[in-house]
Amino acid sequence: MKFRRFSPESAPVVSKRFLVGVAVVAGASLLGYLLAAVVLFPAPITDSTTPVPSVLGQPYASAEATLQAAGFRVRREAEVPHPTALGGVVIWQDPPADMQLPASAVVRLTVSTGPESSVVPDVVNLNLELARAVISEAGFRVGGVDSVASLSTPGTVLATRPGIGVVRRPGDTVTLVVSRGPADIQVPALKGLTRDQAAARLEAVGLLVGYVRYGDVAGARPGVVLEQRPAPGVRLPRRSRVDLTLARIP
Repeated sequence: MKFRRFSPESAPVVSKRFLVGVAVVAGASLLGYLLAAVVLFPAPITDSTTPVPSVLGQPYASAEATLQAAGFRVRREAEVPHPTALGGVVIWQDPPADMQLPASAVVRLTVSTGPESSVVPDVVNLNLELARAVISEAGFRVGGVDSVASLSTPGTVLATRPGIGVVRRPGDTVTLVVSRGPADIQVPALKGLTRDQAAARLEAVGLLVGYVRYGDVAGARPGVVLEQRPAPGVRLPRRSRVDLTLARIP
């Protein structure tokens, strides 16, 4: 039996034309893959988005300028009442602040028209404490309490300022006018009395000492009453006050 010795010359030779064909097919496949990736799944070469600035609480004109300076378009979407924001202030933005958006994207703004208006409620003939509660419930604040002589029970509300039914914004003040009771006490004469004597005489009839000031009158005894307001004989409701002017004490 004869054996054939292996030698490099006896190995099959791959054709150069075959290798060139394989390279061409592989290159075409790679190129096709790259083209498909670019066309079907495009990706930006650089980041072209910008964060939306916060404009909440700004006047609309200022908010608009801020957004336009950042490259966005602005749309005034709505105007609605707000319990605390002043009219013309931005209370909502869409999209919200810090969201990344492309240039020229639209940012919608909602603007406050201010608090809704309310009418002053009718609290006449209510007692003072109940009237305060009703005024507060209506969204107002009691700004002060004035009292006048009246046949109504002391402490009864006689009127409001502004008047009943007047339109005001929530948070505005309303002054209550209440009864001090009937003016049935006659003011006694106090001139020439000391402060303590004048106070005792007033208290004896149901009145009180009010504001006390001092003046200079030649020959007057220091500390005695020189003048009084109201004058003697005027009728006042119970617990009203009488102002005194006393001679200055050296």
